[in-house]
Amino acid sequence: MNMEQLKQILRKHPEKVAAGAIGLLIIFYLLIVGFSGEVTRRVEKSKELLQALENRIADEKQDWLPPEQSPEYSTEGKRMLIYTPEASPGAEWFAYKRPFVPLEWRKQLPKEAKFERPTLTLTLEGLKASLKWQDSPENDHVAVTGYVLYRKVDGGDWEKLKEFGAGDTPSYEDDDLNPLTRYTYRVDSSARPHKGFNLRDPKTGALTNGEITLSSAEQSGETQFPWRIKVHWTLPDGRLLLDVINHFDESLHRKKEYFKKGEEAVVDRWENGKKIGQVKTGMRIIDVNDATKTAVVEDITTKKRFKLWYDSKEKDYKWEPVK
Repeated sequence: MNMEQLKQILRKHPEKVAAGAIGLLIIFYLLIVGFSGEVTRRVEKSKELLQALENRIADEKQDWLPPEQSPEYSTEGKRMLIYTPEASPGAEWFAYKRPFVPLEWRKQLPKEAKFERPTLTLTLEGLKASLKWQDSPENDHVAVTGYVLYRKVDGGDWEKLKEFGAGDTPSYEDDDLNPLTRYTYRVDSSARPHKGFNLRDPKTGALTNGEITLSSAEQSGETQFPWRIKVHWTLPDGRLLLDVINHFDESLHRKKEYFKKGEEAVVDRWENGKKIGQVKTGMRIIDVNDATKTAVVEDITTKKRFKLWYDSKEKDYKWEPVK
């Protein structure tokens, strides 16, 4: 179709041309309106998204810590490693229909009990040692199972005197002593931790739920010679007129009685002014000096010798070992 043919058609059908132009205008209008509306919606949507993002950033900033309060990772990590929360106790009972049965599905870490060595006291009176001991008040969550008392004579080896139960009286009297002898004592105490607790072994430093034994501090003392002598005179036949008195028990004595050299001296036991028996002294008289009023005696058990006399000025009996 050439330009002339197009012109003829427009002259013959002007109404159709007008209708077509109007249609084109309508279509063009619709295209412009639709495109501009979509752009407007997109712009509004972008504004909404931008506003929401700004609101979210503002909210997040309120929760941020200031720089001076922000913990370092190393500090926070150390705190979490050192200070851990205590384990919560596990269930003790579980109900499955009937009956109720104990449930030990969660093991709790045992706690550390405290066990300290006992205290020992020693009292020497004559040839008798009185011993008493008591548990430490610092003991906690332990059950004492028993004690063992030991003795050492003049720096020798330890010997066991006696064992005691946890409920026995915590005392003992040792009357098997010799004069002028040093005795050393100690008591060992044994204990077990309560259920759910451990004790620290003093030898290894490890924790254990077994029995631990601790020794008290050593207590020692030296006995005296128990007998005192006052010399009166010596008879020609060798008999000795003496006063022999027990220094710790004055009910044991013989005054102005005759004794013989080389024999074990024997004294009387008195009660309420009456003689009720005799007691061997465990010593024999070796020699007597009338001039100095001194006597030399020997302890039969230890073979130790002592010089005994009565000081009339001080009115007191004296003694000293003979080397």
